[in-house]
Amino acid sequence: MANIEARGRVHKESYPMTAGFRRKVFFDGRDLRIGWGIALFIAIVVSLRFVQYFGFTRQLPDHWLQTPQGLLIEEAIRAAIVLFATFVLARIERRAFDSYGLGGSDRLRLLLKGSLWGFAALSVVLAMQWLGGNIALSRSADDALRLIGNGALWLATFYAVAVFEELLLRGYLQTTLARGIGFWWSALVWSAVFVWMHTSNPGESLLGLAQTGWIALFFCLALRLTGSLWWVIGYHALWDWGESYFYGVPNSGQLFDGRLMTANASGNPLWSGGTGGPEASLWSLFVLVLPIIALCWQYRHGSTKERAAQSFDRS
Repeated sequence: MANIEARGRVHKESYPMTAGFRRKVFFDGRDLRIGWGIALFIAIVVSLRFVQYFGFTRQLPDHWLQTPQGLLIEEAIRAAIVLFATFVLARIERRAFDSYGLGGSDRLRLLLKGSLWGFAALSVVLAMQWLGGNIALSRSADDALRLIGNGALWLATFYAVAVFEELLLRGYLQTTLARGIGFWWSALVWSAVFVWMHTSNPGESLLGLAQTGWIALFFCLALRLTGSLWWVIGYHALWDWGESYFYGVPNSGQLFDGRLMTANASGNPLWSGGTGGPEASLWSLFVLVLPIIALCWQYRHGSTKERAAQSFDRS
């Protein structure tokens, strides 16, 4: 009888040890271990994207995703997926939902400033191309009300695009991998993935892909300096909106319906961008220096940069 009771006590006492062992395997303090966290985040996003594709996207006519109505629905679902994945990981790690790039006390100001910079930078690129005779712009023949409606739909669409792409690669994944290999090594990894995501775009060029990587690193710099993704989301959204709707030029090699203007590129593709659009032009490379200088000047004080960086340095 004594042996049976002793075995029972050992059996019962082994459960806390087993639970502690399991937690040690999967967790590092309050956070999931880096590999598990990244794998779970990607698994959630990929599985839900499969559901989206087979349950919704695959049923649409081919041309539907070139329209503002169709792409808005598609991108809103994608944004919701990555927001959901971020929410799940935040709950598991017992952190606030906005702790992976969506926090800060001045979100709206950063979003608006980034939006202004995105549209202004693109406009400077287009001005340089126009002055150099590399692009000709003409107004669309659609009626004014239709153009205004399309403009509003495209604006919402590209804010959704920006939320999806920025929170996907520079939210949880950037923050988590940076814990293990440092911010800038993590930035290089996810910037390379960002370039890979654009390789399937029709009309994209090698220079366009190279500059996609360049702007991805710029977005990482903005994240590092501001401590938030809101400036980046604004810049990303209005750059895309300016290309796809306002100026009607190719956006990473893609042309969309319902444009305010239409554009014809001519001359050397190094300056015109060719089928890749303005971001495949060398002008884009030079003009990007302007917002970089502006951000570095605004956050030139070490204490300010340190406070911004601390929101992404979790130990």
